[in-house]
Amino acid sequence: MNIANFTLGRSGVGQDAIAILYLDQRIDPKVVDTLEATGLFQQVKPLQFDVA
Repeated sequence: MNIANFTLGRSGVGQDAIAILYLDQRIDPKVVDTLEATGLFQQVKPLQFDVA
């Protein structure tokens, strides 16, 4: 799996942060489960955008 792009953002100074990884293929649901199980994230959500 290749990370095509990686973006970080924050809702405000000292506020919640967001990380978005753009991948070159769909992520295996087991990877999402593993990330959620760490307890380090408020939310882990795979998104798909249809771009041509």
